[in-house]
Order: sequence, then structure tokens, then C-alpha cells
Amino acid sequence: MATSWPKLRRNFTGFYAWLARKASDAEVRREELTEEVKEIHAEAKGRYGSPRIHAELVGRGHECGVNFVAKVMQEAGIAAKTKRKFRQTTDSNHTLPVAENVLDRDFNPEVPNATWVPLRSARPYRIARAAVAGRPAR
Repeated sequence: MATSWPKLRRNFTGFYAWLARKASDAEVRREELTEEVKEIHAEAKGRYGSPRIHAELVGRGHECGVNFVAKVMQEAGIAAKTKRKFRQTTDSNHTLPVAENVLDRDFNPEVPNATWVPLRSARPYRIARAAVAGRPAR
């Protein structure tokens, strides 16, 4: 244990010298780009990935590469929202009774108000009812 102390003492000296050192131009540029990337990411509501953010940075006059932007984003913990995977929720392979098709896809009845189409919300219901009845929606 006594032999490792001089090594640690040198490391402490180097560490404190490193702490006192001012930030390099590269570090300052990286911090500025990180702030700019965060701003663009927020403006795009989190939808932009590194290629689009890179294009936006180039459009704003910054010179950098796509991989550099990807690395900055990864270090800052910024990632684009991903699309949800399609999930099929309808199961047609069942033995339950199916409602009879009364309308039989006849969307142009001869008489108004002969066919009614039930929908969930009020406005689409009126539009569909008017369309089936052959008159303009109110």
C-alpha cells in the first residue's frame, strides 16, 4: 500500500490541473451543438432523428457530420420517438354469432330516411345519416 501513494499523488496533481484547465474549443463547440440539438429536438416535438437534426443544423449554418450529431444525441440522451408497431386487435376466427348485414352495402336507398347508420359521436352520425338519406349535412 505504501508504494502506490506516490502514483496516487501524481494522479491527484494531474486531476486538479485538469479541473483548473479551461474548456478547449472542441468542448465549447460540442456544448453549443448539444444545446442547439436539444432546441431542434424540442421544436420537432421529439420526432427528429440524427439525419433530420443534422440537416437542420446545416441549414442553420453549423458544419458537422451526421455521425457527430448522432454521437452528441446519444451522449445527451436524446432519441427520436419511434412509431408504434401495428397490432391487430380484431379476431375474426371465432364461433360467436355475427350480426346480420341489413344494409347489404346499399348506400343509396330509394327513399330518404329508409336506412340509418349508427356511429359513435354526434357529428359524424349526422353526416353519415345525411349522406345515406341523400341530403346535405347540417
